[in-house]
Parts: sequence; structure tokens; C-alpha cells
Amino acid sequence: MIYSDIHAGGMKVRISSVYDDGALVSTNLIGSKGLSILVDVDERSILFNTGHNPRYLIHNLKNMDRGIESIDSVVISKGDKFVAGGFGGLIEEREQPLKLYVSTGCTGYRTILGRRSLGDFKENDLITVEEVDDWTQVTESSWVSPPLVDESFMVIKTSKGLVLLIATLSCDIESILNAVKDRFGVYPFACFGGIAMGRKGRNAPEVGRALTASGISDVYLNSFTGQVGMTQMRAILGLNNVKDFYVGSMVDY
Repeated sequence: MIYSDIHAGGMKVRISSVYDDGALVSTNLIGSKGLSILVDVDERSILFNTGHNPRYLIHNLKNMDRGIESIDSVVISKGDKFVAGGFGGLIEEREQPLKLYVSTGCTGYRTILGRRSLGDFKENDLITVEEVDDWTQVTESSWVSPPLVDESFMVIKTSKGLVLLIATLSCDIESILNAVKDRFGVYPFACFGGIAMGRKGRNAPEVGRALTASGISDVYLNSFTGQVGMTQMRAILGLNNVKDFYVGSMVDY
């Protein structure tokens, strides 16, 4: 299945990795530290964070048959250069209108969006900015959460259940899972993104217990988790339940 057939094929949701330390082999895709996830849902394309280097971000989008004009909305969930640093360069290359959702919990988010401030983007006629401080619906089946500590997350409704997208996990995973349960009445069944495990993966047992208790069966981890953390998560949750999410990887629901 090619990258560009999501809407034509009538699928409900596709989640694709655009920015990660690693990239699929035998492709022209670039791996680099950072995180960006593309969500195709409700016939809209949402970019969850933008990675660190805009040149790599744009290169990967184009080589995944997704031009930069195909993006309808961008969600910046955390004020970290490795998840938000690519936004300014992305905007400089675009000519079409764009909706930007920015978590108010992002530390330093007013300067992390390239060299310009958030106010500069608000004055741009092509960009509509919404600062997120409560549950905010992006499309019929997607939401951005209020910030927990300094980071928001996304929830996507699929035919199989709820999918959780996170960046680097500023707070404990149990708080995020409980926030989803409180808002939607159920826990997510899948989780995508980076789960920081602490030095030498010391937080892995706690994270594993929380994921197991909530019934999450699909975990796709970004490189922010670290190799030690990845290994420990596979030992706790099982090899088949914890997958890498390299650039070019796609999951359809």
C-alpha cells in the first residue's frame, strides 16, 4: 500500500511516522533525533509535532508522497526543539492556509517555533492559531488534550478504539491514561510516540504496569524511549506488542 492512497482507499485512520531517529531501510527517508507523526483522519491530515530540522521534515514528507501543502493542521504538543523546531521552516515553504494548535503548557513555546514568536504567526493571514488549554476537538474523531505538566497529547478515535499520541512524556503515563478514561470513558488500546524511561530505563516497570493495567495492546515507540527502555518494554509487554516506529512506518485502522 502506497503512502498517498489513504483518502482514495476509504480507510478511516492512518498513522505514519515522519520524523524519528531511524528510517525504514531501502528508502530515501532520513532518520534524525526528533518526533513528527502524520495522522490522516476524517479526510484531514494532521501533523503531530514537526521534528527538529525542517529540511529533513519536508524531505520525508515529499518522499512519502505527501507534499507540505497536503497538511491541514499542525499540533505542537511540547515546547521542545526536537518536537517543534521544524515548524518555522515548514511554514516558510507553504502557500496554503493552515490551522496551528499549540499547547499552553509548552515551556518556551513562544520562541521554539523557529526564530519567530507565536505572535508573528498570529499575524500571518495563512495561519490560524489556537492555544490549547482544555480538551480541543480538531476533527470529528481527533482531540488535543489540556497540558499535563508541560505537554499535551492527542487522542484519535478509530474503528478499533482510541489511539493515544504522545511526544516525550513529561508526566507519568498513568496520569495521561486516566485523563483519557475520564474524558472518553475508556482507555486507549494503542499508544504511539516517545516514552521517556529515565536513566537506564528505571521507569520501565512502572510504565509497563500502567500500560498493562489499562489494556493497551499496541505500542509503537519513538527513539525518545531509548534502546534500554525499548528492550525493557518488550520484556514486560512482549515482543509482538512493542514495535519500532521508524520514519516511513504506517499503521491503518
